[in-house]
Parts: sequence; structure tokens; C-alpha cells
Amino acid sequence: MTFINLLKDSETKKRLLFTIFILAVCYLLAKIPVYGIKTDFLAELFASSSITGFMDTMAGGSFSQLAVAGFGITSYITATIVVQLLSVVFPKLEKIQRDGERGRKQIEKISFVLALLITLIGSLSLSIAYGSSGLFEHYSALSIVIAVVSWLAGTAAIVLLARSIEDHGVGNGTSMVLGMNIMSRIPGNIINFYNEESDSGQGVIALCILTVCLYLFYMITIYLQKGMLNIPLLQTKKGASIMNNAGVLPVSVNVANV
Repeated sequence: MTFINLLKDSETKKRLLFTIFILAVCYLLAKIPVYGIKTDFLAELFASSSITGFMDTMAGGSFSQLAVAGFGITSYITATIVVQLLSVVFPKLEKIQRDGERGRKQIEKISFVLALLITLIGSLSLSIAYGSSGLFEHYSALSIVIAVVSWLAGTAAIVLLARSIEDHGVGNGTSMVLGMNIMSRIPGNIINFYNEESDSGQGVIALCILTVCLYLFYMITIYLQKGMLNIPLLQTKKGASIMNNAGVLPVSVNVANV
């Protein structure tokens, strides 16, 4: 079924529109600053470090701008990774993961709570460490409380919105939000790259080379994503399986994920 045929389906169209709407809301949360925060306070710090710059890219620029959703998606991804690692140490947690749909929902609840805890620790540490250095317009206990509550609310909103995509939209919610954050930075990054190269008189040439490299990168990624391993099926002489007349089981070998 082609993409055009999918769009003709009313249910698919509703899911696509719902996904676009939720991603737009997430993007808006990434641009709303926390009340009383100096949004440009950490901009220079994030620009000078590749690690913090990468984290800011994953957050769609909301981390460096200290927006409401600054801790959102990164906290949740960190929480899911921690839960996966803890399942190796705690057999009970591993048993929950194997409990089908019920176990998956329980793991999601644990990851959600852990994401809020990570946000609480990170926001408190940030507020206390940089509060007296000019992070707030007016440094006080009330300013810290407002900032921490805002970041907690932003994390909860991002996680719940991502889950709503899985229930009523298209694709994995966390991956969709993360992809939207990354892609939203691409136009600005290209413009900055062009301006930097223009100073040396090589702006157009550098931009053309960058475009070709990005195109090749995405084509290779798509090619790898389509990689399949056909495993032969041993069937009786009565005939091929109704589900698979080819007698093979196709398995993806390069599945893209978060």
C-alpha cells in the first residue's frame, strides 16, 4: 500500500494529523521559558561544549534556553536506559518486562516516575548551583520552587504527549518527539554553517558539499534500514503456509530505534 493510499484512509489521516498536532505542542513547550529564568544564561556554556550541545540538540534547544520542556525527553530516555540496566541486577524487574502487555505498561510507569525523579534532581542541582550566579532574575527560594515545578510539569507533559502518539497517533512517541527535536535544529545549524564558511568565501561550495553528504548519509541509512534476512521455513509436504507462500521468514537486521 502506497503512502497516497494510506492518506485516503480516514483513520490513518486522523492518526497523522493527531501526531502532527502533538509534535507541534511539544515544540511549543520547548520554546516556553520558565518564569524568572534568564534564558541566555547557559547559551554560551552549551555552545562551547560538544557534549552539552548534543544534549541540547536532543532536547530541541530547550535545554540551553531553560524552557519548560528542558529536561523532558532526555530525562525519560535516561530513565528507560536505567530501567533496562536495573533489570539485569533485579530478577523481579526482568520478570515484569517479560509479562507481555501488562509488563510493558508497568515498565512505562516505573520509567515515568524515574524520569520525574531525574528531573527533580537535575533541576534542583541546576537551580542551587547557578541560582546565585545569575540564573534567576531574582534569586530566592520561591524562584527555585517555581523553576523546579515548571520543569517537573514539562517532563510529565512531554512523556504523556509522547505516549498519546503511541495510543492515538503514528509510530513510537518517544522516537517521534526526539526526531522532531533534532530536525528542528537542522535549518539553524545549516544557516550557521553557511555564515561561518561565507567569511572565507567558500559558503556556497561548502553548503553544496554538506547537502550532498547529508543526502548520501540518509540514503545509506534507508538502505540499511531495509536490510532483511530471509530465514527458510521447514514446512510439510501438504503445501506452503497460508501466511507465507514463499516459505521464508523475513527478519529486519538493521532496525532503527531511539
